[in-house]
Amino acid sequence: MNIKRNTILALCFLSIIFLFSACSDETEPAGNIDFGYEYFPLAVGKYRVYVSDSIVLRSAGTIRDTLKSYIREEIIEQNISAEGDTMYNVNVYFKRKVDDDWKYQKTVFVTKSVQKVTRQEDNLLFTKMVFPLKAGLRFNHNQYFDSQIDIVIGGEVMRAMYDGWNTRVETINKDLLFEGNKVKNVKIRLVDDVSTSLEKKVYYETYIQNIGLYSKTMIFLQDNNTGTEPIEERAVKGFYHNLTLLEHN
Repeated sequence: MNIKRNTILALCFLSIIFLFSACSDETEPAGNIDFGYEYFPLAVGKYRVYVSDSIVLRSAGTIRDTLKSYIREEIIEQNISAEGDTMYNVNVYFKRKVDDDWKYQKTVFVTKSVQKVTRQEDNLLFTKMVFPLKAGLRFNHNQYFDSQIDIVIGGEVMRAMYDGWNTRVETINKDLLFEGNKVKNVKIRLVDDVSTSLEKKVYYETYIQNIGLYSKTMIFLQDNNTGTEPIEERAVKGFYHNLTLLEHN
């Protein structure tokens, strides 16, 4: 049970991003720039509840565990750093079934500045968003750690899972139907889709204006040898993961 729970949490929070490198031949007056801060709102007392659905490959791909759970994140504290950035402590809670009691898992640390939002958890620092947001903006989400590090998922070692990512803002200010209303959203593709004889990578997140993270889709599969069958059929390690917002305030 603990192994499955830790696996779910590891999948839920492999999130990540930064390097503000947009260039332009023309300078736009600061007052006319839409930075997009409203796509990552933060305030003490705010919470979000997500449903997590995952398939984790175990025992060299011979076992596929289907895992469903619920994740709650609540901002409990706010501080100002020496640099003037706003830092938030976010408690993370977990339960397997809707009727279960929430169990505290850990505290993660989110920092928001005029240029970016970072999230620190499990000894890794990820950049979640950069400003001003605009379609096509690319940035290096892995700059704060070695992208060659290995990650253990389902008892299997995923080698260099973070390597070769090319994060970009794919779309912004598009309409999305949420709670019966049309809302604006931004889609961030953390890694360009990869599908080879040895691996498959898919990872994107969608954020809603004035709410924050709405959904996350991740597929990471690896095989040790090449073959003629699709990687989805012969992968020996990896996971599928979907996270969707259920409740917020």
